[in-house]
Amino acid sequence: MKKLFVLILLSVFVSISYSQYYRLSSLGNLFIAIEDIDNELNLYDFGGNPAWIVEGERINRTWSHLYFSSHSGNYKRLYEPEILNRYGANFVRVQNLGRSGVFKGYATYEVEERKNLYRSLLLYPYDGKAFFVIDTTVGNYRYAGPSVSFDYGFELVRNLFTGIRLKYTLIDGLKDVYTSARTIYRNIEGIWGLAMRMNRNLSIGFSFEFTNSQEKIEAKSEDLYDAEIYFFRGDQYSIKRRSNLVEFKLNDKGYGGYVQSNLTFDKLSFSIRMGYKQIGKYLFIPYGLIEEYEFGYSNFESYTSKFMGRLKVSKLLTIGSFFQYEYVNTWSKHSERNLLLWHGKFKFIKGGIGTWLKMRERSPAVGFEVIYRLSTIDSLKYIDNKFTNINGFDYQLKGGIEYVLSEKITLRVGAGYRFFNKDILTGYGGGSRYYELTSGVDVLQKYVLIMSFWKFKNNIFGGFAGNDFGVYRSRNGFTISFVVKLI
Repeated sequence: MKKLFVLILLSVFVSISYSQYYRLSSLGNLFIAIEDIDNELNLYDFGGNPAWIVEGERINRTWSHLYFSSHSGNYKRLYEPEILNRYGANFVRVQNLGRSGVFKGYATYEVEERKNLYRSLLLYPYDGKAFFVIDTTVGNYRYAGPSVSFDYGFELVRNLFTGIRLKYTLIDGLKDVYTSARTIYRNIEGIWGLAMRMNRNLSIGFSFEFTNSQEKIEAKSEDLYDAEIYFFRGDQYSIKRRSNLVEFKLNDKGYGGYVQSNLTFDKLSFSIRMGYKQIGKYLFIPYGLIEEYEFGYSNFESYTSKFMGRLKVSKLLTIGSFFQYEYVNTWSKHSERNLLLWHGKFKFIKGGIGTWLKMRERSPAVGFEVIYRLSTIDSLKYIDNKFTNINGFDYQLKGGIEYVLSEKITLRVGAGYRFFNKDILTGYGGGSRYYELTSGVDVLQKYVLIMSFWKFKNNIFGGFAGNDFGVYRSRNGFTISFVVKLI
């Protein structure tokens, strides 16, 4: 269960989006019925199509964002740190260029500290591969680096738009104890989009994306000790490499295609997004001076569809609905022998409803959401002779209040609760619970302070956690952010 791809898709640690959604993150991360400048039902915000930025981003904006988050506790997977700290700065600029289109740029520098990390050397040890790499020590890892991206779109001809999104990330990591492993990670992502306004009510779009990343890791000897590294296939079988320098790299390559549609009337609007994505993940070990040996390959295919609708019943009441379906097919193999290591199939159905209500024009606004999800997992690890079949569910309750205290000050609070029939995140038995409390204050619509606190806990009774029967485990975290809107 440790390597299930679902763990990427279903992380329950809700955190603030470091580029936008500042208002929503203060309101318990509501999103279904609440209207916001970054949460509109259009081809850009909902559909992720950069061509529609011309219609989705009409206001010039510039803001900066400083943040710090931390979580700790023993409710975690084996190769996760006991303490995880993140802090950094983010800058965003939106510029309307008139007939030349709209530009939106991001720049982020983030530092991540992983403390008491058990043996893992990978930046993403739980990304769904059937192979991973460890050394023999427990230590601290520190990652740091910038990420820059931009969206640009313009109108080709009347009612026909095109646009691109490019993102580049560079991360440098270092382990502070033997094997003193150093990581250089770089990632390039791109999206090209095309969008058409069919009439005043209907718009459709198409987008194509690609991703290419490389993670190179070097572990060096210290004093009289050689670096000792273990390359695992599955959960049990490994190959040991021992030398004064052990190096390897991981490559991810993928592409995807999506279609989006939005239909809007005076009081009713809804959007649909459907797509397909394929990613191949390779682990290479140097062989000789210039050759490389492919230790393993993993392939991921996902099919997604997402729907959201909103009905503006009156000026004071909006109701919304949300539905999402996802199917993931993944397999890993040893390419040299054409040996299948693992095959997994995952299905997720998720739906919810939400409201956003003001009793009177000057009264506080109140939002509430209920979300329910069904999960089906069929996983067969041939190399470990392990078959897993899970049918589980979880539900989520969220609420938020926004009160305009005066023309200068706006207060926001939110809360969330989530119950897991099966805790897919860690592989433990059911009964996991997640609690979150958020708050924010907006001064002069220019200075925003946001804080959130959460707790994730479980009384473990069996499951996939070894012999930890009847053990209480928990994980706690908080995030604090300060946003300054410059323009």
